[in-house]
Amino acid sequence: MMIAQQYANDIARTAEHLDFRSERVQATFDYAAAYQAEIEVALAESRKGL
Repeated sequence: MMIAQQYANDIARTAEHLDFRSERVQATFDYAAAYQAEIEVALAESRKGL
């Protein structure tokens, strides 16, 4: 999701960057939406390490 955020959550651009099919990135977005609180905690913890 951190990479997606760099592309303003644009699925096509994120998929291109990662060399993934857009369906795979969409699935990631769907998962993140379903588990938003957990994803936000994980992202915050990851940013602390940067």
